[in-house]
Amino acid sequence: MQRDRSQILQDTSEPPRKRRINGRAVFPGVDGRTIQAKRFQQLLGGLSAEFESITEPDKSMIRQAAFLVLRCEDLQAAYLRGEAVDSDEVIRLSGKLNQLMVALKRRHLGDAPATAPSVAEHWANHDNDQHDEGGDA
Repeated sequence: MQRDRSQILQDTSEPPRKRRINGRAVFPGVDGRTIQAKRFQQLLGGLSAEFESITEPDKSMIRQAAFLVLRCEDLQAAYLRGEAVDSDEVIRLSGKLNQLMVALKRRHLGDAPATAPSVAEHWANHDNDQHDEGGDA
């Protein structure tokens, strides 16, 4: 027994499935099935979980960091395959990645800059430690 077309169109027992993005559509028009896209999503997920980004600038910095890691990995793989690699590019990318990671860590820790004691403070603490121990150097 076949249902006619009007009955099929009127049958609303199951709602139609909706397409979900689930945060995967970072770049429109990019096929997310390539190895690079999958690795990028993996890096993006890991960094996002680590830094729990809230703001758009944080999300942008995390995407940039994921891209830089991916690019550095590509250059490392090319070097290991014996291909010529621009060492200046590797150094620049690594430096920029380090800057981004430090900035993300600072933002994640409440914008508290990581400051080391000054040389004078270090020596003052050093002298105090020796005086407390009762020894002269």
